[in-house]
Amino acid sequence: MKDFAATRRPRALRPAMAVIAGLLAGCAAHLPQLQRRELLTTQVGSFAVEYSDPDEGVIPRIAQAVESAGPAIGRWGQLSSPVRIEVLPSHESLEKAVDRQGYDWLRAWARYDEMFVQSPRAWGFIGPTQAELNELLTHELTHCMMYQQSSDRHSWLAKGFPLWFREGMASYTSGQGYRWPTLEELARFLETHPKEDPIRDPEPLYQGESDIVYSAAHHAFSYLVLRQGESGVIQILHAMQPGPSFGEAFRQVTGIGPDDFTTQFKQYVEERRFRSAGYRSALRMVAAGLSRSGGRSLPSIAR
Repeated sequence: MKDFAATRRPRALRPAMAVIAGLLAGCAAHLPQLQRRELLTTQVGSFAVEYSDPDEGVIPRIAQAVESAGPAIGRWGQLSSPVRIEVLPSHESLEKAVDRQGYDWLRAWARYDEMFVQSPRAWGFIGPTQAELNELLTHELTHCMMYQQSSDRHSWLAKGFPLWFREGMASYTSGQGYRWPTLEELARFLETHPKEDPIRDPEPLYQGESDIVYSAAHHAFSYLVLRQGESGVIQILHAMQPGPSFGEAFRQVTGIGPDDFTTQFKQYVEERRFRSAGYRSALRMVAAGLSRSGGRSLPSIAR
């Protein structure tokens, strides 16, 4: 198997995988004292950035990344609750905060209304570019937006978002499709690994084939946008607010269950329907964020 991690995506930039249930539900533990606080207001909501004195110099970069994330995550709505962003001074402190050890690639992690991020000054000798930091925070703040658009502070963990939707939405919103294996490469993986399912059962693949997991999530979510438009995604999120789970809301909006959808997506990939001229044109529209009309202007897709 091609080493996609080495050729497509630096390990240091991998976002937190929300597939780990304990990571999602975990509470901050043994956080360092963050003595300083800056308040930010953007077009999508408000943020409180907490940090320690040594990180004062990186706060303008964090603020710029938060501001940069606004237009992208704003396509899904407004944040209903302020988000607390805790800038942690080292990788070790980040792992302690999320109660996970040995995740060298971890740089940030988000929940309903808080995000932990490892200080850019502790990313390595060179550190991230501003574009890389923007991309990371857009990815993570998309998680906050997704949870807040679909639930409240007490129910977000119970909604049952599948990984392909969670990580696919964050990757799509932050424009990370270029980092992952292409649809053709995903099709080849499915052919050569018939017993593996990076869409429905991603956890066994996570450690050794995480790029394939992210590829499947990104392309599955893009396929959903191709069929339903971004407005359809918003409808799914809003349908969950009164109490329904992800599966119930998904069926209510799309007319099929999530399992049927992922089966159809898998067929779409395996049959390489993405090669047709109509699909290629529609996929380019999705990638460019031009498919916000509910899918009406996109080619008809067999359900």
